[in-house]
Amino acid sequence: MSTVTNDIAAERAVLPRGAKSFYRPELDCLRFLAFLAVFVHHTMPRQIDFYVIHHLPMALSNVAYAGSFGVDLFFCLSAFLITELLLREKEQVGYLNVKAFYIRRILRIWPLYFAFVLFSFGLTFVDRGQHFSASQLTMFLLLAGNWASAFAVITSVVAPLWSVSIEEQFYLLWPLVVRKASRKHMLVVCLVMISLAFAWRAFVQMRGFSHDFAWNATFGHLDSIGYGILLSLVGFRKRTPPWARIGLLLAGLSAWFLAGGIHGRDDVMMALAALGSVTILRAVIGIKLDYPVLVRLGVVSYGLYVYHELFLNYFNEILPSTHGWGFVLWWLLALSCTTITALVSYRWLESPFLKLKKRFTIVKSRPV
Repeated sequence: MSTVTNDIAAERAVLPRGAKSFYRPELDCLRFLAFLAVFVHHTMPRQIDFYVIHHLPMALSNVAYAGSFGVDLFFCLSAFLITELLLREKEQVGYLNVKAFYIRRILRIWPLYFAFVLFSFGLTFVDRGQHFSASQLTMFLLLAGNWASAFAVITSVVAPLWSVSIEEQFYLLWPLVVRKASRKHMLVVCLVMISLAFAWRAFVQMRGFSHDFAWNATFGHLDSIGYGILLSLVGFRKRTPPWARIGLLLAGLSAWFLAGGIHGRDDVMMALAALGSVTILRAVIGIKLDYPVLVRLGVVSYGLYVYHELFLNYFNEILPSTHGWGFVLWWLLALSCTTITALVSYRWLESPFLKLKKRFTIVKSRPV
């Protein structure tokens, strides 16, 4: 590791004096909103009959389903940021230190991820409602939990972490492409990824496989990742008129809403979700959105995502009401406890590793 540290010190020494850190607070705000969308998906009833019985607008069912697309927004946003940082490092230094990138990702993702995966497995011994087998544990430990979720429904608080596996697989391979390829070749790879996502989902649908193969398998969300990469490669005008941002945001949310009405996780639904995600991201990039509370919640959004299912499950057992004030209390308690736990986790579990991560940072981004 000392060799990597020395390499990074040398790389920093050759950085242009005008080189600036790359940090966009508005994207931290967007991270929190992406988490909140997932939280809504996991809490709001999705059956149309529920809204009919309670005389509520049936469109709320679309909103409940559309919340799941917060995951696609996470994928798109991560792909954009990682590509942007890798390209900046390559352009400013002259080459890409892949080993340092891997160390940075390990220090950011692994401590909380593996701690919670092991905690979830231990929980199965004290909570009969939790089912997380040794084989599924192995898959999650190997960062292939999304494939375990594709083959079988996991009734455990660890279930949402399938998406972390997809991100880790992306982090493993994409820097190798950026290191060797030109922008033109990266663009070709990006378009192949998007095409592969459509081909995979069409294959799953034609073969009559479970929708989980389309949703949880790595290939199913490659278009969301590809669009994020594409946004970084192609670039955009520095100044976007407010009317254009509003139009993009409305278009993205409309795509999500329409996709939420499909309910089948088929090719059309996931394609709309991916397009809506990159449109929302494009609308937000560059906007002056620097509210300290939202930024802080965005900073701890990884913890919010990891812990939220735990508290939803716990409070659902003691507050089983699914509507009325029981629902409101359940929702607020789960969200509040998730937020407190994520803040504590960030301070005491994640921050020590993030401070160490700074030693391997070449292009500075978000402060710890």
